[in-house]
Order: sequence, then structure tokens, then C-alpha cells
Amino acid sequence: MRFLILIIFFFSAPFSYSRTVLPPHFNREYQQPVKRDTLTWDDLELYNVYNLATNINYTDSRGRTILFPAESPFRFNQLIPLPQIRSIYFEFIHQKCPTPKLKLDIFIFENLGITLEPDCIMGVYLEARDYYTTSLFRPPLRR
Repeated sequence: MRFLILIIFFFSAPFSYSRTVLPPHFNREYQQPVKRDTLTWDDLELYNVYNLATNINYTDSRGRTILFPAESPFRFNQLIPLPQIRSIYFEFIHQKCPTPKLKLDIFIFENLGITLEPDCIMGVYLEARDYYTTSLFRPPLRR
């Protein structure tokens, strides 16, 4: 008898706490998805073109500033996990390359490591724990 009572209690417990979820148009607590100006790193899809959401500035040893202005188009070309250093490498190619022969070693920009290779290949090193944070890019423009 005890065994039967325990079985009934065990199987009925999950159902006693269940809550009915209404479809969004009937549910007053439902909130519309928030439209964001910038994407998170996990939102980016390979081979899509995204625009920079912010200016990327770098000042070299001679004091010359190199700048990718906001709205510069970049194509997301490659993603490589780097578990040895708990980072992720993102490769982007500038679609309107202003300085194709420029090469820069790694520099820090907003908690990211950024490199620049010839032909305007920008490498971004992101700590793996920051994968779901805001990226440098806006959603692609629909035409």
C-alpha cells in the first residue's frame, strides 16, 4: 500500500506545479522581442556581410591613427575555436578595402584582440566566455 501511495505521489507531483502557457496574443505578460542595434557574437552567420556598429581606432607608434569608420562593411569569413587559450577567432574581410597592404600586429580594442592582415583581413580574438555578448556589428541592411 505504501508503495502504491509513493508511486501516485511521485507521478502526480510534476503535474501539480504545471502552469498553462497562453499563446502570445492572449498572454498579457508576453513581451515582444527587443529590436537591437548590434548583434551578439553568436548571432553572426558565416559569409554574411555586416556593418560595423562603432569606429575602430588604432594609433601606431608614430601617432598616426588608422580607422575603420562605423558602417564599414565586413564579410564574416571564418570562425575558429581556440580551446588552448579559451578564445574564439573570428575572421572578417573588409568589402571596400581602403589600405590593402596594411598589416598590424594584435592590439586591444574594447576587450577584444584585433589583428589586420594584408587585403583587409581583420582577425578578432574573443574570450570564449564573452561569446553571447554584444559584438562590433549591426544586422545586415535589407534592400
